[in-house]
Amino acid sequence: LLGRYSDSGWWYYFPAAFFLKTPLPTLILLTWGAVAYLLCILRRKQACPSLLDSAALLVPALGYFVIALTTDINLGYRHILPLLPFLIIFVVVAVSRSLRPETAVRLAPVAALASWLVLANLLIYPDYLAYFNLLAGGADEGWHSLVDSNLDWGQDLDDLAPWMAENSVGQVWLSYFGEARPEYYGVNYKGLDSFPPRLMNPQTRSYHAANPAPGVYAISATNLQGVHFSDRDQFAAFREREPVDKLGHSIFLFEVPATGEQVDLVLAGMQMDHLPPAAFEHLGTNDVRLRWVDPQQSLIMPAGDQAWLAYPSSQDFHPELASFLQGSLRDRSRDDGFELASYNARPFQDSELAFFSAEAGLASLEHVQVMESDSSSIVLQTAWQQIGPARPVQIFVLALAEDGRIVAQWDGLGAAWEGWYEGDTLLQVHEL
Repeated sequence: LLGRYSDSGWWYYFPAAFFLKTPLPTLILLTWGAVAYLLCILRRKQACPSLLDSAALLVPALGYFVIALTTDINLGYRHILPLLPFLIIFVVVAVSRSLRPETAVRLAPVAALASWLVLANLLIYPDYLAYFNLLAGGADEGWHSLVDSNLDWGQDLDDLAPWMAENSVGQVWLSYFGEARPEYYGVNYKGLDSFPPRLMNPQTRSYHAANPAPGVYAISATNLQGVHFSDRDQFAAFREREPVDKLGHSIFLFEVPATGEQVDLVLAGMQMDHLPPAAFEHLGTNDVRLRWVDPQQSLIMPAGDQAWLAYPSSQDFHPELASFLQGSLRDRSRDDGFELASYNARPFQDSELAFFSAEAGLASLEHVQVMESDSSSIVLQTAWQQIGPARPVQIFVLALAEDGRIVAQWDGLGAAWEGWYEGDTLLQVHEL
């Protein structure tokens, strides 16, 4: 509400919503009707609406409004819509009685207000849900005052794919507020934090508030204000930008340019939003292709000649994985509890490891080696190469006794599949 956040609401929430979203001609007529009624009563005119009729209209409306002031369910103007039929009938009677005898001069203000109301409807069509009056700055500025169901029900998602086609945008970064599925509407997207939080894997966060990746961002107004996020300011930088377009006033579109050439970055035991802004000075760009690994289980070697590796300074790699990094890390820097280093991303070139073919589109097994084995444990290492587009996979490892009984097993994956690219090599350590 007006740039503020609360989990318990405000007593003045519904009065504010009423004054910001009710059309100004209606507010003027409500004020006119109330003043005309009071003057009529004070002057004891015969044409005044009866007290019984007035009470039948005002008591339900005002009583309901007073009750609304006590609730912490501050979800939108829709909760006070029952007021309007009672108030409109009351105003029609009060204003019409005040115009008697009716003349063209007396009727002119009413005609002007009615015309204003018709014009306001035509101008906002068909986005009535996003209507705000001029006190809030109109529909373009209303999101600064109120969001959620006052503006945004996810109703404009079906306009996104046509907008992308019209503007030759192949893919967008999407933070969507609503229950609809973007895939159903043909939207090609990379998911950002959304509500409900279903558009991305929370363990593969690719957004950095200070250095967002290049591309077109489609962000719902409610998410732009961070209402349902623990970090309400994750999109604060976009709140200060002018959008390149808006869909129905509820989805904002922004364009972020690249600041340098694309680089490969492997995040070991951390997420993109953990990186301090200084890290981007070393990377020299905001255009990064991300991989995510658990350094106690996995290591990804990107297909390019060189990549960057970022990890917390306190983070240890599994000894078998650390051995692959020895001698290949260079240009190391340490800052704010993390380390960033460039490294040779292709240690398997001309090595003794053989590649095995597999179906196109599947990760192919390159290498299996028992690194350590004793009576109580087995450490197994496998190496895989990504062929074709990535898709969700898991690895299952079973240790069998001579009679076929399973004596130990392991399943899972220490590297998120969302960060695999064609030709990447994955090293995976399995401990049984």
